[in-house]
Amino acid sequence: IHAKSALNHYWPLSTSKTLLGRIELGTVLAGPARNIPQNYLFRAGGTQSVRGFGYLDLGILEQGVVQGGRHVLTGGLDVIQRLKGPWSAAVFVDVGGVADTWAQLEIKTAVGMGVRYQTPAGPIVLDVAKGFGEPRPRLHFALGVAF
Repeated sequence: IHAKSALNHYWPLSTSKTLLGRIELGTVLAGPARNIPQNYLFRAGGTQSVRGFGYLDLGILEQGVVQGGRHVLTGGLDVIQRLKGPWSAAVFVDVGGVADTWAQLEIKTAVGMGVRYQTPAGPIVLDVAKGFGEPRPRLHFALGVAF
């Protein structure tokens, strides 16, 4: 069984400021991980996951290669401040990790800031984030969903 669920929630802090919280949890219930195809295991990192880390760079390191794990937990908090017109700015913290057992889960943290431009189809997002322990900040680009 491969199960993954995500929850996003918005809290208005004022007429121009919003707090966005998100959490994602996934698990694979099966035999030993070495018998599970990589497509069914979890990795994390990158835009819309744990910004500040590369796309799917968070996983289990085996012989210098990042492999998927049986369990994933990611989350984040964004404070979004509406600016002038369609523009807004955000600061955020993301956390997450991947492991074969919940006891082995090592949570990585990243912080960052970015800008959003609201279009009729949804926001265009440009963020800069730095993962703790990472050598340099990373640029993340996304097309958001209109609500």
